[in-house]
Amino acid sequence: MSGQDAPGGLCAQGYYCTGRTKTAKPEDGVTGDLCPRGHFCPAGSAAPSPCPSGEYSNATGQDKCLPCPAGFHCSKGLRRRCPPGFYCPQKTGISFYPCPPGTYNPSYGLSRAERCQQCPAGMFCGEWGLSSPSGPCWPGFFCTSGASVPNPSGATNTSSGGPCPPGHFCPAGTSIPQRCPVGTYSDRCVGEWRSLSCYFCPENTTSYSTNPCPAGFYCPKGTRFATEFPCPRGYYNPDPLSQSLDSCLPCPPGHYCGQEGLTTASGRCDPGWFCISAAWTSQPFDLDNYTSANCLCPATATGGKCTAGFYCPQGSPEPLPCPPGLFCNASGLPVPSGECAAGFYCAGGAAGPKPTDGVTGNVCPVGSYCTAASAAPQLCPAGSFSSLPGRRALSECQPCPSGFYCEAPGLSAPTGECREGFYCDSQQGPLIDVTLYPCPRGFYCPVGTSSSSQHSCPAGTFGARQKLKSLQECQRCPAGKYCEFPGLAAPTGDCAEGFWCRGGARVRNPQDGESGLPCPAGHYCPEGAPVPLQCPPGTWSGREGRRRLQECQPCPGGHFCDSSGQRAPSGQCSPGFYCAGGARSPTPADGLSGAPCPAGHFCPRGSRGPVPCPPGSHAHSHGEQCQPCPGGQFCVSGEAPRPCPQGHFCPQGTALPVACPAGSYNPSLSQTSCLPCPEG
Repeated sequence: MSGQDAPGGLCAQGYYCTGRTKTAKPEDGVTGDLCPRGHFCPAGSAAPSPCPSGEYSNATGQDKCLPCPAGFHCSKGLRRRCPPGFYCPQKTGISFYPCPPGTYNPSYGLSRAERCQQCPAGMFCGEWGLSSPSGPCWPGFFCTSGASVPNPSGATNTSSGGPCPPGHFCPAGTSIPQRCPVGTYSDRCVGEWRSLSCYFCPENTTSYSTNPCPAGFYCPKGTRFATEFPCPRGYYNPDPLSQSLDSCLPCPPGHYCGQEGLTTASGRCDPGWFCISAAWTSQPFDLDNYTSANCLCPATATGGKCTAGFYCPQGSPEPLPCPPGLFCNASGLPVPSGECAAGFYCAGGAAGPKPTDGVTGNVCPVGSYCTAASAAPQLCPAGSFSSLPGRRALSECQPCPSGFYCEAPGLSAPTGECREGFYCDSQQGPLIDVTLYPCPRGFYCPVGTSSSSQHSCPAGTFGARQKLKSLQECQRCPAGKYCEFPGLAAPTGDCAEGFWCRGGARVRNPQDGESGLPCPAGHYCPEGAPVPLQCPPGTWSGREGRRRLQECQPCPGGHFCDSSGQRAPSGQCSPGFYCAGGARSPTPADGLSGAPCPAGHFCPRGSRGPVPCPPGSHAHSHGEQCQPCPGGQFCVSGEAPRPCPQGHFCPQGTALPVACPAGSYNPSLSQTSCLPCPEG
């Protein structure tokens, strides 16, 4: 938004904003981005914060780190399985907890010290953090389980073994002292620190005790000298007085016996190599194929070089598969070569950073992404998709485009087009649930609508409710109203006075004849009138655009207007009546708008008012015209005839009585002539 005088708010949880950020959830990598793996970003973060030791974050977009679970160690924010020889309780960081002397741990993922295995009987575990026993108990001693030294004294650590007792013999690796067989014996010579194996009685000797067969050798019957029969390479014999080759022991796993006549192994197998059993060199090479210790080729193989896809630390009894997320790309590796390449995942045993066999790993499939060191693909989150394989980061998952929605994680394409009645605008955020974006009032949203204002109800219509699906659901502007702009949720206002908005009007004074027109003649239209109002009886209007009742004209004098909505008077007032103005009938009788013509007056058709009869004439009421005053009467203008007085005469049409001339008289009323005076 332009013109802000303060920041719009804090950066969202799981994101960091470096500056000039326009959204709380930036993903452009310049002004900010999703919090990366191994880090956490609380609200308002300017940069990702590394997870502290003992905590991890295996996913992007996290606002806090999780405690490292038991059986794992967490450093630099990443979680890894606890290595052999150690145990890792919850929240283990860069410092592991070694299994104590007397115990060992051959497995990954140990969580408690109690799960470190007791050193097996006949062996000793003399150091901290062992993944296998240190070696067999020394000749002359026996070691019960849990021994931490090869020569237990029997005093300070009576629970883990002791010196071989008289009458018994204890070769290397003895867990229980063995009784000397018939014909042999064993004692403890003064100054000796261990008890030797039982003596035997060779031929042609007078004293067996002076010719014991030395350790590392065996002396069958007829042996001429002590070193005549050495144990061969790959074997050792910690006990003296052995009688046969069977007494020579195969060199233990992870070790080699490099020369004849050994009493103990020469050392541990070299890094990058593994020694199965009876190895006579630190780099055995007689193994053609290896799948497990139970499947060797040839069956007499003693070991071999670690092949690609595996690694062999020093003293390995067998190859270790390359761990998930890592690769081992060469033979003879003591440690994995490195992390799996971004865009690929390494499930375990991978021979290269970009495996494609589908077993040890593969290219990251569509719908997911694989950061460096991925053990498995991570699904693109809901609201996004990935149509291409080999995506390397969450940022390469494509946001669901406007007009579509992506409702589940792991999509290779959008779920579908936005549903009708809703809109899908990618600027609003991840498009997961279309029901969060109902089409607003004033607009309609067909399938695939990409913004709230994409389809507006046109001018002349409005949309009063949400979720309209088509143009047909927009309501036509009602009569008496007008809808001036597109996208209205209600009419703009009332139609102007003097105009009639018939329906669908875009302006307040329509003149197109379809949506509206000026108020028709014979009518008047106040503001917002849904229909023109008729001028009442007694009035008329000959022009369009009348706005008020007062603008209807009273019916003119001499005329009448007998119905509503008249554009002209109905006609002239009837003969014998006069119409003064506003007459509703041709024969008005109310005395205001008109009346019957009064006596002494005449009213021809169309009279505005009664006209007095001229002198010498008269008319009865309702008179259309005047008649001559009858003989014997005289007629004053506008009055009824009166009898002619005595002494006068009134011929027909007399306006005033005429006096009898001299020599005549008239003794009676209502005479038309005078009588001559009698003689005399």
